[in-house]
Amino acid sequence: SDAKYGEHKKLSFESADLFVLPSYSENFGIVVAEALSYGVPVITTKGCPWEEIHTNKCGWWVEPDVAELSAALEKSLTISSHDLTQMGQRGIQLIKNKYEWNKISLNMIKFYNLSKPMLKKYLLYEFKFKLLYFRNNSFDAPTFLSNEKSISCN
Repeated sequence: SDAKYGEHKKLSFESADLFVLPSYSENFGIVVAEALSYGVPVITTKGCPWEEIHTNKCGWWVEPDVAELSAALEKSLTISSHDLTQMGQRGIQLIKNKYEWNKISLNMIKFYNLSKPMLKKYLLYEFKFKLLYFRNNSFDAPTFLSNEKSISCN
């Protein structure tokens, strides 16, 4: 199918019972998150980083081969509409719990705070390395370092 945008994309997801993305390689597969956010269960392959579909029971995460894709499609066509709806609801919860902007920003802050001590050590090590390098190579380290952008870890 051709790419869909705006209202056309929204209507497509709202009318879908299932979304399928077979792929050997995806860096994220934003379309999977979009489908889940509309409550559409997903079948995707292990070339996509979406193991959460399996662990959260909101679809199928299978090997990228014909046999496993066929088996997942067969299961999705024989499962009750109630069970598909439950899978879709779990998909909505997954997106709300992990991928909404407020969750992403809180996780980034948490990651930054946990990384701060390591970052400080790295920056100190880098500074000492540059200073040693320039001293050994007859460069003016203070002038060079004062021209570099400084990073604050406070």
